[in-house]
Amino acid sequence: MGIISTIIVSAQNFDIKISAGADATQMKNFNNGFTIIQGLPFKTGNELPQKTPVVSKIEGASSQTNYKVGFFADAEISKEFWNHWKLSISLGVNQLAYTYDTKLPANNLFEKDTMMKQISDDFGETKLLYINSRFLNVSKSFGRVSLQLGPVVNYLVHKKYNADFFIIDSVNSVFHVISEQRGNPKKLKLGGHFNLRYKILMPLEIMIGTQYFFNSIYESVGTYEGMYKKSNPLQLQLGLSYRIAYF
Repeated sequence: MGIISTIIVSAQNFDIKISAGADATQMKNFNNGFTIIQGLPFKTGNELPQKTPVVSKIEGASSQTNYKVGFFADAEISKEFWNHWKLSISLGVNQLAYTYDTKLPANNLFEKDTMMKQISDDFGETKLLYINSRFLNVSKSFGRVSLQLGPVVNYLVHKKYNADFFIIDSVNSVFHVISEQRGNPKKLKLGGHFNLRYKILMPLEIMIGTQYFFNSIYESVGTYEGMYKKSNPLQLQLGLSYRIAYF
């Protein structure tokens, strides 16, 4: 009978929770690079361009980053093993959102230093959506408070940002292209997380946490080095967690 009781007890203490909330992504300021193509003509009929476009590069332009509010949501199943220690796994979505502005130094196109957001309000606006899994969480409860940490894996499923910016010179019937030296976002990102939860009611907890990406957001190919090396974001998260099942 004692053996049967032990088996029954060990098969219990599972719970399932759903969590959701907002996150803010912080990233270090970085240097940026651009390729500028000047004097691309508008094609009129079969008329051939009269001038050769001028191509120039600008590197080391300083950028200032700022956070944007994103979101996260996931489901988690956990198992208590001993003295309020738990192991768990989660699966959900996580949006990484931030913005930045870069000072474009005076060049052939602009007579004085110009902020890129003066050229386009959308410059630097970035939203990346990942499938997110905290696949090996370890947590410990202390009464109403619990602490949780572990590795995180993220897989990119949607991206939204601008790459090239156009300036139309209708007087000379040409346009100019400013192309940022930034590669594609990486599909797979690894990181770590830590969060603190406080039990408000029996099934409801408030959650404060952080998540850090170990590798750069962007692929190294096509990305200016100063941007690539500084694109390891830190996310701050605030949300609610609700236990929907216990067995």
